[in-house]
Amino acid sequence: MISMTITTHLLSDFEKTDLVPNNAMQNFVLDPAQSNIGYGIFVSKGKSQQEIVKYNFVEGGTSTPISMLTIKGYTDGDKTYLAGHCESMDVYDDNGETYLLITTKGSSDGSYGTQLTQVPVSLIDQNTTVSYHDLLRIGSMNNVGSKKSWGTPDRVEFSVDSAKANIVLWAFDADTRSHMALYAMSDIKSLFKAAGKSNTSEVSIASANYRNASDFDGNKKGKLFEVAKSKDIKVKCLLQGLVLTNNGNAYVTCESGIGSPEGPVIGIKKIWKFEVGSKSVGTAKAFANKYWASYSIDQGHAGDAGVELEGIHIVGGNIYMGVTYHPWDADSNAVGDARNRLYYFDKTLV
Repeated sequence: MISMTITTHLLSDFEKTDLVPNNAMQNFVLDPAQSNIGYGIFVSKGKSQQEIVKYNFVEGGTSTPISMLTIKGYTDGDKTYLAGHCESMDVYDDNGETYLLITTKGSSDGSYGTQLTQVPVSLIDQNTTVSYHDLLRIGSMNNVGSKKSWGTPDRVEFSVDSAKANIVLWAFDADTRSHMALYAMSDIKSLFKAAGKSNTSEVSIASANYRNASDFDGNKKGKLFEVAKSKDIKVKCLLQGLVLTNNGNAYVTCESGIGSPEGPVIGIKKIWKFEVGSKSVGTAKAFANKYWASYSIDQGHAGDAGVELEGIHIVGGNIYMGVTYHPWDADSNAVGDARNRLYYFDKTLV
């Protein structure tokens, strides 16, 4: 591990209201057309549904929820697919319309989203509920970084660069197969237009050209991004964020578990930077935040809060990073209210 550590700085708090699910915000993005508007995504009800909350974003203050879109699963014959867990989210404009990108259609065990999905932000203003099947989707992610199927990925993550020119797609299963590749956003937009003409609202990624593909087959995710080697720490890598730079580099954040890097309950957090197309992910740097744990105590909770990293984005010269606090009652072991905050740090530190 690199000896230098990274200290983050608070950017914004997210207010809790009846619009906001009582759990972790998985990711947060700013609207490119409205600097005071942002969107956060949540997963609830056993990963059966996702919620996207629109916020009035206040830098250095409290961001207030405005409206919410609920995305549910879909039943096809005797099979029911959950909306799935979505960790990645991004935003782009096309012909005057603003869209979010997320992942939906949970894997066979319902855990993670497996299809790239387009969400018009106008839906969020309606405070409505839709099925992911009603949204335009790009599937067949077993063709990411390959012209032929290489397996059955059970998770898809992605990131769009700040220039909105390229997107990195990462499809993998945690144990054996992992492919990461760059695609042009112009091709992705064309695929969504084709999906709009399909009876199923879905098309395959296989027809799109890709470049700078990383083939990590045979490498477990926990070995690629090893957070901790200690025998006392069972979880070696919980993937919590992926972001793409304009020059084709990727940042990946992982943690060993929920807890503060320097608190009573230790949750080691690290970040890697490497070029998409490389088979090496380089050496990690660690986060150091003594006050992450103190936030929960300041709110009246005894002991350490469960600090969890949630999504990263590049904004200007900084990386924005979500953090969720999971307070609990030490006597009853009951989960308390989750609190979501947005931090930032200078990306040149990585």
